[in-house]
Amino acid sequence: MARAQSRRLRRIGRRASRPSYLEQLPSELWHEVLSNCSAEAVLNAAKACRAFRDIVADRNLHAVSRENVDLFYALPAPEAFLIESDPPAFRVLCLGRKNLLPYTPEVAAGFNLFATYKDCGSAPNIFDRKASVYSGASYDLFIHGGGKCYVCGKETSNYPHDLMTQLRLCSTTCLGCLHQHKGYLCPMPMPDEKGTMPSDAYLVPWLPYIRRRRKRYVLVEDLNRARQELREAGVANEEGDLSPSLDLAEAYKRRSLMRGSLEFFHHYYQAWHNHHCGYVSPMTMRNRRKTSRYGRRHGLNLISFAKNPVVRRTVAAYNRNVEYVTPAALRDAVRRSGLKVPPGKVQCDVCERIVMESGLEQHMLCIHPETVPLTRVDSASGAEVHRCESCPKSLAWFSPQQLADHRRVRHASVSWLSHRAYIGCVLQHR
Repeated sequence: MARAQSRRLRRIGRRASRPSYLEQLPSELWHEVLSNCSAEAVLNAAKACRAFRDIVADRNLHAVSRENVDLFYALPAPEAFLIESDPPAFRVLCLGRKNLLPYTPEVAAGFNLFATYKDCGSAPNIFDRKASVYSGASYDLFIHGGGKCYVCGKETSNYPHDLMTQLRLCSTTCLGCLHQHKGYLCPMPMPDEKGTMPSDAYLVPWLPYIRRRRKRYVLVEDLNRARQELREAGVANEEGDLSPSLDLAEAYKRRSLMRGSLEFFHHYYQAWHNHHCGYVSPMTMRNRRKTSRYGRRHGLNLISFAKNPVVRRTVAAYNRNVEYVTPAALRDAVRRSGLKVPPGKVQCDVCERIVMESGLEQHMLCIHPETVPLTRVDSASGAEVHRCESCPKSLAWFSPQQLADHRRVRHASVSWLSHRAYIGCVLQHR
């Protein structure tokens, strides 16, 4: 009995020894304090204790159902994630990158629109809920909080694979399945292509996409949801085609501006993502070796060739798609990059390979014999020599008499051995 009373007194003492910060400052004042903090500070405060979680989540100072409303969607965020006075750390890392898209007034307008979507975490429209992720501590949780893999559904702590579509993948295997299976991605619907609807022209300017091989691919579920939204809130004209209503057209315009700002920021995020992932897949190593081998075979300077921005973007696109880089893609990158031919070498007009100037004729004879003329003048004797038409890959030159003997021996319809065997068979059956 005495032990039970002592335990009870000890529990009472523990309760009394807790910090009385809630008694010193009311919850309203704590709400104002946390509203003026940075996103990282608010996120850490929400993880400190249950009282701070209630204050942070309860924006209207009343109980919020944890089953219906996501906790971190309702975090206070006075400004959008890219125009905060205290930017995230990865922006400091990526601000030194070159070859970025220009910062236009349309991009700035799209950034400012993210602040209007900070309270849309419980909106019925999924596109509004996705837009609310890019503000304040919700964005910090979106980047570092982890989530489910889009392909296999497993929990993963990896960073989001793409910023616009908000995909999160757990491994390169799921990344390959995402790009290889047709159930996840489909080409951006264009009005002139087959299998598209006339109303898809209203969805192209704002629908989130993933770039792959210079083409845009969209999620199948995003395309279906956008079409369903247009069917529910659209207006049918006399021909039966759907067009968005006035409210939906305004929403499409806002989404188009926000997608333009995300396209601008995607370069920063991709550089930060590649820097912090720290995992080099076998596909990436294979593409590096293929790029070096291509530059070595074509006589290019390996350092300038590997560091060229056009070549790096080409190889990075194949690495993201988990595909092997092709010689045609590297050849096109060399042509677009404007890499100069080293002195003493020339470029083949057929295969665009860079060879020594003195060995161009030998290269044409060995690699492209079909392009070499069948007749030429011998530089030593001055006589006319010929190549055999039936031996397109032969490097031998013959005089007219030698060419006739060569054709009679090598390309006659009945050779000497077969003629001798025929005569033996005839004599045997007599």
